[in-house]
Amino acid sequence: MTKKQKSLPRELAPKRGLDPVDRRVLFTRLETGKKSVVLPDLLLAINLAIKKIGLPEYIRLIKLWFTPSGAISGLLKEGATGEMLLNAQKEIIDAAKKIDPSIINLAAAEQWYKLRVNTVSLNRYLHSAGINLLKEEIE
Repeated sequence: MTKKQKSLPRELAPKRGLDPVDRRVLFTRLETGKKSVVLPDLLLAINLAIKKIGLPEYIRLIKLWFTPSGAISGLLKEGATGEMLLNAQKEIIDAAKKIDPSIINLAAAEQWYKLRVNTVSLNRYLHSAGINLLKEEIE
């Protein structure tokens, strides 16, 4: 008699061919300038919390690092996406806060693109409603 393996919910099934940005998560912090956190300790605490929640083994962080702004970015194992952690966001943040109390949020990373527009006068956008005008014109 063979044991039937329980199938994972579709959103937790391993994904193939992911871009690295899809495997990243971002922990935002109150104290963005301080980098005194021991990242290996934080990594262990988060992965233990993920295991305790019961997520599959491939949904684990393999690396943490500080971003230039002082937030903490993490890379998940192959096949896992940042969105897979969001259902357990509260438990993960609670575990992370035991190591770094300044952590306030967990989010899946987003890909940002730079846009360069030549010969555009910036004076048009240097007022209180300028960002709204710029957004409208880009759209």
